[in-house]
Amino acid sequence: MPLPPYQSRSTIPVLVILLGVAASLFTYSIVRHAEDAAEDVRFGDRAKQAAERLGDEVRHEIDILSRLHDYYRNARPVNDAPLQAFTDSLFSGENRDAALAFVGWAVPLDPVGVAAYERDPERNAPGKPAFRIHGPDGQPVVPSAAQHNDGYRLWVLNQVAPALPGSRLEGLDLAMDDRAHEAIEQALQTGRLAASRPIQLVEPTADSGQEVVLLVLPVFETDQAPATIDARQQTVRGVVVAALAIEPLLRRAFPEEMLNAEQAVSVDVDEYGTDHDRHLLGHVGGQALPDAHTAPPVSLGVANALWTVSMSPAQPMRHTVVDWLDRTSVVLPPAIFVVMCLLSWIVWTQQRQTDVIRVQVQRQTAELRRQNDALEAKELELEEANRKLLQMSNTDALTGILNRRGFEVQLDKERERSRRTSTPFGLLIFDIDHFKDYNDRYGHAAGDEVLRRVAQLMLNEARRIDSVARYGGEEFVILTTGTDAPGLMALGERVRQRIQQAAIENAASPHRLITISGGGALSSAAVGDASQVFDLADRCLYQAKSTGRNRVVMVM
Repeated sequence: MPLPPYQSRSTIPVLVILLGVAASLFTYSIVRHAEDAAEDVRFGDRAKQAAERLGDEVRHEIDILSRLHDYYRNARPVNDAPLQAFTDSLFSGENRDAALAFVGWAVPLDPVGVAAYERDPERNAPGKPAFRIHGPDGQPVVPSAAQHNDGYRLWVLNQVAPALPGSRLEGLDLAMDDRAHEAIEQALQTGRLAASRPIQLVEPTADSGQEVVLLVLPVFETDQAPATIDARQQTVRGVVVAALAIEPLLRRAFPEEMLNAEQAVSVDVDEYGTDHDRHLLGHVGGQALPDAHTAPPVSLGVANALWTVSMSPAQPMRHTVVDWLDRTSVVLPPAIFVVMCLLSWIVWTQQRQTDVIRVQVQRQTAELRRQNDALEAKELELEEANRKLLQMSNTDALTGILNRRGFEVQLDKERERSRRTSTPFGLLIFDIDHFKDYNDRYGHAAGDEVLRRVAQLMLNEARRIDSVARYGGEEFVILTTGTDAPGLMALGERVRQRIQQAAIENAASPHRLITISGGGALSSAAVGDASQVFDLADRCLYQAKSTGRNRVVMVM
């Protein structure tokens, strides 16, 4: 049916309006992309500032460790008094909130001298708890016999700053923790500051510990670190260690008022060790938005490690009405849309003069389309009927697989393919053993069910490119593509075994089960005709049945 005149007139104006909508959306997308890019730049600058702030906080703690290193290089304290006086000056006033779990002085100790070291009067002052060497888990350290003989040495915290939370860790053997020991060894090898991967320390009087990064700075007998590693191992006096608590450090570097300014962010700090394994150090702020654009990570070098600061928006940006009106992406697209609406009205008024011709053309076109659709529908019905008829003529009604006619069609196709590609095809013929006796004993209904079961088992074992057919009665055939003699024989044996394993009862058979016999043949240059291949396979089937049944014989 033709469109009414008013609908005909509205076609082009509607297209103009749609074009205006598309232009508005395109303009909005381009401008919004530019505004988002500018916002990403500002957000990236905030990420850099956050990384710099974290770097300043870390350098502040390292500076405390460096001053303690200078103190130990120039003095040889034997008790807590000098260390307490020094750390009281370090952590007084504004330094009182330093993000350090503990700082201390660790000395190397041979396993043989553990007992004597614990009994030393200098470490067992009156009124103090007995000095005991313990591991990171708080348990006493008892060196094994193997450690006495392989040069193993302990790194015992001889002094710990009493003003910090970890002051009760005096006597801790840092070598018991693999990550702490790795950091100490790396500091001795390089002669410089080394940072460990995150470790968990448990105070002897506490049930739970906290995660820290251990900073290690060696102190040698000389002012300069020896040139060789062996010399450093021999002349090291001890190491100054500091446990950098992760959560307090992040709370200082990223206070709550910073995260709530303009846009809330989440901060993840990753640490890369020398083996490039990633370890999450901590997280502050809210949960990052799932699809938010994350600022490029900023790397921060801490001793021998590389920390990466990642920032992501934690809540959508909020804008006031004035902010929205100031954005080009909000003002420009509506203006474009209004202009396109005016243009569409002008076009609509001009279209009124051409409606009659358009309606006549639409009527003729609709009639022709209706006739074409009816003709195409009839053609499709005829094609579908022919397809179903062909399928029914090639399919065995009982088993649902190919019948003899369908098999012969597939055999002709396979013969042509084999001739073109010079690749052989294989043929297997199977016959159910004692099937007549089975029908006589159990009835034809049970025999039909056996035929369906056998057909389905053969389909399951054959490849998708192979063809399985019921050739007649209890005879089945499998036509294989692109196979060799061992593969064809293996397929026949799998089919035979699978049917025997199905354990279908047959009291008329010596095996008391339904079994099959098979014969196979492979096409070749000498045997290229399909009928010859079929005759060879049939002879092999006869030989299999005459030599005891339940076997597959093939011309190799």
